[in-house]
Amino acid sequence: MGLVYLELKEDNEQALNFFQNALTLSRLIGYRLMEGVATANLGVSASREGRYEEALRFHREGLTIVREVNNRYTEMQGLNEMGETYQELKKWDEALEAHLEAIAKQIQKEKKKPQGRQDKTNLAILSNTLATTEGEFNQWMLKLKFQNRKMYDALTIKPTTPGDIQNEIPGGALILEYFVSSDQLYVFCIGRNYFFAKSVSISEDELTKLVHGYSRLVQDPYSPRKRVLKQNAVKLYDILVRPVESIMKPYDNIVVAPFGVLYYVPFHALIRSRWMLTVSLPDHN
Repeated sequence: MGLVYLELKEDNEQALNFFQNALTLSRLIGYRLMEGVATANLGVSASREGRYEEALRFHREGLTIVREVNNRYTEMQGLNEMGETYQELKKWDEALEAHLEAIAKQIQKEKKKPQGRQDKTNLAILSNTLATTEGEFNQWMLKLKFQNRKMYDALTIKPTTPGDIQNEIPGGALILEYFVSSDQLYVFCIGRNYFFAKSVSISEDELTKLVHGYSRLVQDPYSPRKRVLKQNAVKLYDILVRPVESIMKPYDNIVVAPFGVLYYVPFHALIRSRWMLTVSLPDHN
């Protein structure tokens, strides 16, 4: 029913309700395959709304479950959906890898059938597609490497994760990395020998509204609404910093890694009581 609302009626909100109900029910009765399908469908729904990072999280979780129950067809569908989400994020290598894996799974599925029941035509098409797609991509990237090196470097860059750089973090520094989901804010505290995660219950819409309102007030130095500005600064502090305030105390330097709408937050201007927060922001130039 959720897919009917998503694909035919284009009512993503109703589809999301059906997918969430299906997930809850499948977990209640222990139906793992349906749990994997419902989780993957939540990823499709999130992708339709432009919440691509959240969609990837659902896709990965769904794939883990369907692989556990060894359902190849659903796994292929999940890989293709993941590939499309990577495309939206312009992560071409990851998109290609997901799509190629989906094709490879289809080939494996067909080859497992007895010789007399294999679809030779479909098998030939899939094999040719796999070879052609990978070959054409490699040729295109090689050509780009020599004709437009800057574009090639941009497409092949591999983002560094906090885990990769943890050993490089100075002893007196702490990274606050944020992630915003539809109904939760997550704060990851990362030090050289320390890792802690904290969640805060706030909807993405509520947080976005608060950030945009505060940003507009900050940019207007002649605004008569100074009391509202201070109230918003304190409220944002309570949401973004206070939950991990005690963790920050031993550290001399706090580095903020924002996410989504939080890039618009001037963290150095947040207020706790009568003093302001001092942080370092990573250079993204």
